[in-house]
Amino acid sequence: MYQTISDMVASSNNGKVSIVAHSNGGLLAKVFMGALEEADDPLLDKIENVILVASPQVGTPEALVGLLHGSEIGNGFVVDQVTSRRLLNTAPFGHHLLPNLDYFDSEGVEVFAPVITFNNGTATDGWVNDFGKEITDVDEMYEFLSKDSGREKPATTDLLHPEAVDNYLIDYADTMSDVLVSWDPGPRTRVYQIAGTGIETPSGITYFTDKECVRGGLLWFDCTEYLPKLGYYPNFTFDGDGTVVVPSALAMGETDGIERVWLDLSSPDLNKQHKDIFEVTQLIDFISEIILSTSTPDTPRFISRNEVVPDIGERLSFYLHSPLDMYLESSAGITSSSSSDIPGATYRRYGEVQYVSVPKDTASLTLKLKGYQTGSFTLVVQEWNGDTLVSTRDYESLPTENSTIVQLPLEAFSVNTKLKIDIDGDGVFDGEVSTEESAVNLIEVEKTEETISSPSNTSTRVATAPVGQVAGITVSAEEQWYYGEIEKILKEVAKLITLIEQQHEK
Repeated sequence: MYQTISDMVASSNNGKVSIVAHSNGGLLAKVFMGALEEADDPLLDKIENVILVASPQVGTPEALVGLLHGSEIGNGFVVDQVTSRRLLNTAPFGHHLLPNLDYFDSEGVEVFAPVITFNNGTATDGWVNDFGKEITDVDEMYEFLSKDSGREKPATTDLLHPEAVDNYLIDYADTMSDVLVSWDPGPRTRVYQIAGTGIETPSGITYFTDKECVRGGLLWFDCTEYLPKLGYYPNFTFDGDGTVVVPSALAMGETDGIERVWLDLSSPDLNKQHKDIFEVTQLIDFISEIILSTSTPDTPRFISRNEVVPDIGERLSFYLHSPLDMYLESSAGITSSSSSDIPGATYRRYGEVQYVSVPKDTASLTLKLKGYQTGSFTLVVQEWNGDTLVSTRDYESLPTENSTIVQLPLEAFSVNTKLKIDIDGDGVFDGEVSTEESAVNLIEVEKTEETISSPSNTSTRVATAPVGQVAGITVSAEEQWYYGEIEKILKEVAKLITLIEQQHEK
């Protein structure tokens, strides 16, 4: 890099160059400039502008979430979350992206603390006792991350439990943060900080106590035993570019020679975020004007020297903890791990948790889940008005199989909206549940007159099965008959168990 810049200076029309750096490149540029300053190198006077585009100068919470649970790259087709977590916990480069001391105490810019929140519950009370309900400074964050925290290091494929980090990586992160914040550009170099905003960006992570069914009942919707388990979900803000939050991208105080610039990415005309921010034509034009002109450049559309507050509007967001795939379907198409047809919709996966978000007024909107493993799932639905959380509703510990299809219509979503479950994937919904109910209700299916055979080879006629009640669950006459037969079998099994126990005692 030193040689390249020296060569460029030699061929430059005015004997000077500009450095344009994106993301982690901005951190490299700051370290490079700091090294020149420390050495009092004359090359420093030849660097006219340093333009930092979407650079996490004081870290970003997405690195924290990815380090703890793993995050997909390229929707998992490039790197899956298991591999990314292993990589982030064996190589240093992910750790200098962690929120650092100045993230929690930045000059004139309010950052997003806490970065970790613990809700009370069986699975999280130990952490609440050790760390309090929120982690709001760098020392607490390092303490939680460290393998010396007392947390057990999870297995490689265990993405539910947060990773415990080797101390040498934490020491590296701490050392690098000191280097990154030490550079003072002084009067010789002009610095432009450009932050993208208007895209959902991780701002932290919340841990809570979920529950799972560990013992099923006689029928698919029954559960006779639940156990608590750890749950988590990332928190998001629109004050970022999808990866880097604005306060980090604009971390240097605004003084003579240091400017802050906002790029509004919320417009559907752009459809860009952190990774492809340099595909915004207006940004390229703005940077080109900085480099080629000695005057202050004009700010084209989408770019502002004043803080940009995106108009977010009403949205729905969904967190899924389960062995199912989640996607949104609307008249515009599908948003999923492999598709992004719906305007304004987002899909993310962190560890075992999937997240989707969508404007509430999206036409013909339905949330769909598709099972790939037997177990139980929890779906959390949140309603937002801008950055204000309006309501949170849970569908907890519901059964699923490897062919299960789940559907939630969203055009008129409310507490009474039924989540419909087709347990065997045959195209017929078998049960439904709302956020106000604690158990799945069977869906009564209209039946034409048919004959069913009992074990005694006698026949029973059933015509448009009437509704009955068994153990507080709405069932048809046919299902009542099967309940009776199962009850008889269980009584016989109980007798056999008693006989076996008596023989064993003898």
